[in-house]
Amino acid sequence: GDAAFASKLAAYGDVYVNDAFGTCHRPDASMVAVPMAMGGKPRVVGFLVEKEVKYLGEALKNPAKPFVVILGGAKVSDKIGVVDNLLAKSSAVIVGGAMAYTFLAALGRKVGESRVETDKIPLANLSGHGTGPADPDGNVGGLDGRQQVFQRRQIHADDMIRRALSR
Repeated sequence: GDAAFASKLAAYGDVYVNDAFGTCHRPDASMVAVPMAMGGKPRVVGFLVEKEVKYLGEALKNPAKPFVVILGGAKVSDKIGVVDNLLAKSSAVIVGGAMAYTFLAALGRKVGESRVETDKIPLANLSGHGTGPADPDGNVGGLDGRQQVFQRRQIHADDMIRRALSR
């Protein structure tokens, strides 16, 4: 985050409390730069973050079966460690969002111009775990503006998968 902006925000507070579990991993000014700018002032996590960490810790320690994990997001690099850790504990891992295209590319599937972290393809190859991403048809938009539903084998090099469709 922007250090100058963060310093201005930090000047308004005496205590920093992060109670936004869903954004704790982000490098935004409000998550990283503001607490750093607050120097010697108290910087803590809030009760909601504490509750989420406790719940997830207990749920992951000995999960009830079937234990299905659903992950989404844009970047494999942010979540590959989580996926790898959960594979051994879960009954199934469902990967959605833009990061699914990297997993599909790792299996040699056509994803056209969809967002793929090419440097993460070796990490996203789950075939050694006896699993892989679902292979749904997709709502595909071409770079020429057309949009229609294609089966995965009909995806062209200049197409971009907009969202997966489940049957």
